[in-house]
Amino acid sequence: MTMDDGFRATDADRERVAVALREEMVVGRLTMEEFEDRLSRAYAAKTWGELRALTTDLPVDIAFDGENRKPAPAAGRPPQRMAGRPARGFPWPALFLIFPMIGLVSAVLHGATGALIPLAIIGWMVIGSVVHRSRRAHYRMR
Repeated sequence: MTMDDGFRATDADRERVAVALREEMVVGRLTMEEFEDRLSRAYAAKTWGELRALTTDLPVDIAFDGENRKPAPAAGRPPQRMAGRPARGFPWPALFLIFPMIGLVSAVLHGATGALIPLAIIGWMVIGSVVHRSRRAHYRMR
């Protein structure tokens, strides 16, 4: 007996058992009286357990409707997050780079060539960050 035996049976479940019982009668495993008795109990069955009990002594394997389905989430459980891009907030690190970049660009424009080194370093950091994010996104999609 499995955990699912208490689930309600559908008309299709009852019909699958009826077909299996007919086949077993045709090959000689059931007499006509046994077949008629089991058939009437199959059509009156309300649960999977009642239907399984009719075929336990027969070499049949019957899959009922929804037997491989995942159970419905319990009430009160928060809904699962949909797959896809994660929610992103404001990129705060970029805010801290904007003001130094503005200062460095204005220093270079006014002739301060020494400001090119920090500008190049910050530029490489930004480019590296963009490349890293795009690679992560590419491998996450696979």
